[in-house]
Amino acid sequence: MSRSVSLSPLPLSLPLLPLWFVLSVLPLPAPTVATKDMDRLYADLLFAYNRLARPVPSHDDMVTVKMRLRLSQLIDVEWTDYQLAWDPAEYGNTTRLYVPSENIWLPDIVLYNNSADGNYEITINNTKAELSPSGRVSWRPPAIYKSYCQIDVEYFPFDEQNCIMKFGSWTYDDNNLDLRHAAHTNESELDSVVPYGVDLHDYYLSVEWDLMQVPAHRHKVYYNSCCKESRYIDISFNITMRRKTVFYTVNLIIPCVGISCLTILVFYLPSDSGEKVTLCISILLSLTVFFLLLAEIIPPTSLAVPLLGKYLLFTMVLVTLSVGCTICVLNIGYRSPSTHRLSSRARRVLLEWLPPLLLIRRPQRASPEPPLHELCEVESEAQAELEGAGVELPPLTVESDWRYVAMVLDRLFMWLFTVACTCGTCGILLQAPLLYDHTTPIDRIKSRVARANLSSMGDEDWQNREE
Repeated sequence: MSRSVSLSPLPLSLPLLPLWFVLSVLPLPAPTVATKDMDRLYADLLFAYNRLARPVPSHDDMVTVKMRLRLSQLIDVEWTDYQLAWDPAEYGNTTRLYVPSENIWLPDIVLYNNSADGNYEITINNTKAELSPSGRVSWRPPAIYKSYCQIDVEYFPFDEQNCIMKFGSWTYDDNNLDLRHAAHTNESELDSVVPYGVDLHDYYLSVEWDLMQVPAHRHKVYYNSCCKESRYIDISFNITMRRKTVFYTVNLIIPCVGISCLTILVFYLPSDSGEKVTLCISILLSLTVFFLLLAEIIPPTSLAVPLLGKYLLFTMVLVTLSVGCTICVLNIGYRSPSTHRLSSRARRVLLEWLPPLLLIRRPQRASPEPPLHELCEVESEAQAELEGAGVELPPLTVESDWRYVAMVLDRLFMWLFTVACTCGTCGILLQAPLLYDHTTPIDRIKSRVARANLSSMGDEDWQNREE
């Protein structure tokens, strides 16, 4: 009979019939039993709940709050609220309930050493807390804290900073609230240091800092300024960070070393070149620009001079001395017999002893000259004897001697500044302790994000590391 039915007269309306039939036969979705149980549970728990009262049966009882910090804008806080416990069998085996955090009691955990533009308390807007049948409350609010720490710039940019974030209750002392780290499971462990106090599993690596240590310490402190009789518990997270130096090495250190090497090349120019002073002044201006960049990068402090600042100061002193030496060389190179006379002792030192030591050889004349000029070819000792005997040398010979003295001094200064530049660069930059510290940062080991990135790059060594 199904074959006798013709579908051609109703090409548009017939396909809608099965859909209409299904919609008319199927019942409308009714509220599930689980939803009713959760609504009833929510109403029973929060009907007469006072979120301003501390969740303890007796006033003398203490609330234990466990805290853990994550460097992913999350804070884990856990405690037990006896008023929020229930029997799962009475509520359709409901074992988990999420309630707005502003409707329940919350520990007033604040950051003690907060900066001026940060938040002391944890933000509770649009956050929910997770409840378990035993009354266990788990609260993981997102938070961005801005803390202050004393910056040590002595070895900048090869520096390591130590910052402490101190969390604790602002109102309740140790008789009312027992603040513990989440890793402390036994009473005997409360005074021990948690080596990995910060959870780094979801931490994204910083482009400027490496995390070296993140221990957590629990303290009980008397504050004599306000509360001498009570002790307040706090958990201090000690975060040790090491600066990544690739950026500063490429953009600051290497250019500074190159500029200091230009100071040596000043003395390689001809001794009578007037551009020597111009090059020295240009180097001095370049160092001034680097000083301005350094002042913008590091925090203003007068406690210590940064390592890079010491090197820039050393280079500026070196360039300033090179300007003075260049002016002296130019002055000597342009002396004439009418104004200056080269003594026999200076002639012996500058024309005989120093040139062989500095690998300088004075060129000899290729062809003999008339008798008057043959006198210019006499050795330095003979010239000194002639001058001592009252025989005056031709002006051309004296001027060439002064130019040769200027060339010898140029070569002497070049070697002296080479040694000074090399020793100063190594002595200043190599005194940073972190240059010899090859400790692997813990964020590369503990962070799952970092391990995933390193595994994708095929680094087998990181794949074999354990958390």
